[in-house]
Amino acid sequence: MKEHLHPSLVRLYGGASDDDAFLYLDESYSVPDEYESGSFYILAAVKLSYGDLEGTRKTLRDISEKDYWHTTDELRTSEGQYRTVEMLKQLDSWGDKHLVSVEISLQSGGALEQARGDCLRSLVEHIYGSARDNPPAGLIFEKRLRRVDDNRDRRLVRRLRQEGIFPREVGVAWVSPSDEQLLWAPDITCMAYRRQITHKGRNETGDYFETYLEPHSTIIYAAPQKK
Repeated sequence: MKEHLHPSLVRLYGGASDDDAFLYLDESYSVPDEYESGSFYILAAVKLSYGDLEGTRKTLRDISEKDYWHTTDELRTSEGQYRTVEMLKQLDSWGDKHLVSVEISLQSGGALEQARGDCLRSLVEHIYGSARDNPPAGLIFEKRLRRVDDNRDRRLVRRLRQEGIFPREVGVAWVSPSDEQLLWAPDITCMAYRRQITHKGRNETGDYFETYLEPHSTIIYAAPQKK
C-alpha cells in the first residue's frame, strides 16, 4: 500500500483483498455556447483492482516524470502531448474498464450540478443495478474546489443509498489527485472523451478516445432527473 495515505483512503482500502475493485472518478464539462458542438457534462470513471494499485501509481508517475498531472495542462506543450499519448497507450495496454456517464445539451451554466447528479445516478445504477462481475467496493472522487460541492455529492450518495440504488456497504472518499495519483486515470479519460466532442476532425486529440480507450469503455447516457 502507498505510504502516507490520506485518512479517507486508509479507511476505504482497509481490509481490501487483491481482487477487490475500486472506481476513480473525475469530471469535465462545457457550459452552453462555449463550443459550436454545444454543452455537455461528463463524469468518467476507471475501475482498478486493489492488487494493481501500487504498480499502477508507479507506472503513471514514471510516465509523468513528476508528482503532478493535469491532462489539459499537458496538452499545451509538445512534451506534454507526448506524455499524454504515452499515458493513453499504457491505459490501452492494461485494458481496465472505463465508464463515461454523459449528459448532452445542458440548459444553462447553472445546470452543472444537476447534470453531475444525473450522471452520478446513472453511473451508480449501471454499476450496481444488475448482477455484474466484481462491482466496486469503493468510489474515489476528485475533491472539488469548494467543500459545499463535495457536500452536495454526499447528500446525493445518501439519497441513492436510501433509494436502494447505492449499496450501503460501498465506501466513498473525496481526495485530491496529490493524495491519490490514480485519479490521473479518469482525468485522462475525461480529456479524451471531451476532445472527441470538441476536436474531432480538428486535430489528433479528437481521435484519442477512439484510438486508445473506446475498446475498454462503456458510454452511459444520463437521463435528466426532475427537480
